[in-house]
Amino acid sequence: MKIVFATLILAASLTQTAVLADGNTGIVRGTAVQELTGKPLTNAFVFWANPSGMGSTRTDDKGRFYLLNVTPGLTVIRFEHPGFMMGCLRGSVHANETVDSSVTVVPEMRVLDAFCQSLHKTAREAVEDSR
Repeated sequence: MKIVFATLILAASLTQTAVLADGNTGIVRGTAVQELTGKPLTNAFVFWANPSGMGSTRTDDKGRFYLLNVTPGLTVIRFEHPGFMMGCLRGSVHANETVDSSVTVVPEMRVLDAFCQSLHKTAREAVEDSR
């Protein structure tokens, strides 16, 4: 029993490797936007990794990204940009398929604090003006 089970696992591993060697990869595409403003997050670093490989790209001026040649399997995608907290997504990528994704990136606390202070000041000025 053990020999047959081991043989099946080895055959499955070899088959998957052969499929990957033939160039059967997936694509992950999507957008990254800022949480507070909804504006695209431009020039953000987007990195993917799974047990079979890794790669990276940057978002364009509309916050779009395209990760090409992603090896199939459970994949983690990480977004990084100065002034924003790192964001991560996790999902499965399949050969010859495109995965659509979007992420909303949250500002770092110091950026969020400045935004809140600005809103508070604007609100306070509006109240004072209405008196």
